[in-house]
Amino acid sequence: MLFLKEKKIREYGSSGLFLTAPLPENNFEIHNNPTFEGRIITSFANGYISNSISALPTADNWEIQLKIITGSDVTSPQMIYNGFHPSYEKRDVEIAVNGGHFTFVCSSNGTSADLIGGAGAYTVLPNTTYWIRAKFTGLRYLFQYSTNGTNFEDDISAENSTSVYENISHDWGGKSINLAFNGSIDLNECYIKINNVVAWTQYKYTTKTYTIQQAYLGSQKVFDVQAYAPSYVIGEVANPSEQQIFNGVMTKPGVIQIHCIGGGNTTTWSYLGTNYSGSAAGYVGDAYIARPCNIRMVVGARKQASLFQISDLTTPDNWLTVIQCNSGNSASASGGGRAADAPMLNGNGYVELLQPPALNRGGNGGDSSGSHHGASVWGGYGTGSVNGYGKLQYLRKYR
Repeated sequence: MLFLKEKKIREYGSSGLFLTAPLPENNFEIHNNPTFEGRIITSFANGYISNSISALPTADNWEIQLKIITGSDVTSPQMIYNGFHPSYEKRDVEIAVNGGHFTFVCSSNGTSADLIGGAGAYTVLPNTTYWIRAKFTGLRYLFQYSTNGTNFEDDISAENSTSVYENISHDWGGKSINLAFNGSIDLNECYIKINNVVAWTQYKYTTKTYTIQQAYLGSQKVFDVQAYAPSYVIGEVANPSEQQIFNGVMTKPGVIQIHCIGGGNTTTWSYLGTNYSGSAAGYVGDAYIARPCNIRMVVGARKQASLFQISDLTTPDNWLTVIQCNSGNSASASGGGRAADAPMLNGNGYVELLQPPALNRGGNGGDSSGSHHGASVWGGYGTGSVNGYGKLQYLRKYR
């Protein structure tokens, strides 16, 4: 859904705007190199096309219409349309021009013209446009021609209710059996009907969906796709028992929110009293990713750091650390463990850490002869038996 007024349309995420449309594709195969002039096929001596239609033997009725333009030669044998068999010997239907006449042959066994076979009475003219129809009515085989596409004349017919042999594929233009048609075929007005319903035309339609990258109203950009939908949580891990990693991809620049808290530390040291370990460092803040890259969060478990890292799309395994939050230090005989140092930060040319962050600090020291590990810097994570925390959330496209 796309709005212009009272909505910041550019803030919609990549899942927000699509184009779905039926796209035409050729509903036939091209063999070798016939010539296409728009949708008119010529030069059948150089190649031909074929189409798949397999329902003729089981149909109650069928009709094949072709629009052709004859060449200068209408006397030599020339195949216009014929059933295809791997041995080139068996054909259900043949439509041809020979000796200045149209010929129409149908076979129930693929070899003999037992259903209909012969030449018409009409004298075919050279360099002339014809609409021709081959039909089976259920009781009769019929061939017709027209010079205007509206008024059709009967030319060849035979009473017969037996169905034709089955050819799954049919060839156009005669090249496959070395009887190339001297003229041309206009695909725009060709069709095959099965049981009075159009079963084949030159195009088939496949519905495809595309993500719209940008949209303009005049010169004003009203939509610009983002890496993620706003507020989308790319990944989140809390208190893992062992180190965990989750990944994302910033396909376009944008702002993300980062939570990065180091792992816990349960180490104590006891003699007359008990010394406790310190707590982990933490960082919570927004970051602008300036160019496309891979992103990931490494969430630390016991005595492990948590890391926010990036890698270039061309070198995906070369991870660069942007934020590192270490776990707290262990307790020892000399006292409670020291707090983790402040987070280590490095944008590496990809990331701008937006200021001020909600949290950017080292941990807290553990008790000496006391009762507590260092206090958590955020959410109870990164202290004692509670391990690290990591979260990446997409916010918006612009700073």
